[in-house]
Amino acid sequence: MAEERFIQGAISLVAALAIGSFLATCVSRSARKAPVFGARRSHCAECGDLVPVFALVPVLGYVVLRGRCATCGNKIDPLFPLMEAMSAIVVASALIEADWTFSLLTAGGIALGLALVFLGFHDLRTGRLPDVVTLPLLLAGLGCSFAAGPVSPAESIAGAALGGGGAWLVGFAYRRYRGIDGLGLGDVKMIAALGAWVGIGALPLTILMASGGALAVLAGTGIAGKSIARNARISFGPFLAVAGWIAWIAGL
Repeated sequence: MAEERFIQGAISLVAALAIGSFLATCVSRSARKAPVFGARRSHCAECGDLVPVFALVPVLGYVVLRGRCATCGNKIDPLFPLMEAMSAIVVASALIEADWTFSLLTAGGIALGLALVFLGFHDLRTGRLPDVVTLPLLLAGLGCSFAAGPVSPAESIAGAALGGGGAWLVGFAYRRYRGIDGLGLGDVKMIAALGAWVGIGALPLTILMASGGALAVLAGTGIAGKSIARNARISFGPFLAVAGWIAWIAGL
């Protein structure tokens, strides 16, 4: 049994690293407005040389190359090892919580975690939370509540409706008062999706954790002596992603 779990875990983590690499490619190319599919194989943005095959190994390739192109020495985007590592952490934490057994609930949690990794880094890099991910994530959360839990369908529906509606009202009020967007529609949809996954009971704490994290970063930036413009936009997606994953894992 222990050997089977080890093999399952190893395969799962390797798959998570590969998926993380693909997600990083999607984020990188989206930020450059380049096509995700049909583009040439991974290459150096500076000299154009193809990345060596061994360097395509998630995380390890970056470490072996010391974060630089083997040809010209240009820095490799750290987005790739970061997203690869975070994807592996998400999958590992979901499997540990499930005692290394696969179930519909475990699969749903892994899908949620990987989607949050993508959304967090995509918002950080581009300032956008794409509907092509947030809306299916919302529907998947509602579906999971009917199929596997851990929240009931009523809690899931209430979390999505009140979370999304409340976030929209906050954004609307801020825009009317300040004249600028304080909470984008992408954030609203992501909060609604998280409400569907964690339920109405855990959603307030989830938003509180995300808000606390954002405020802590702003405070740290101020302490470091860096000025922040009053109309500066802070990507809220990464904080929602971390808080949402913590809330999901804690609620299992």
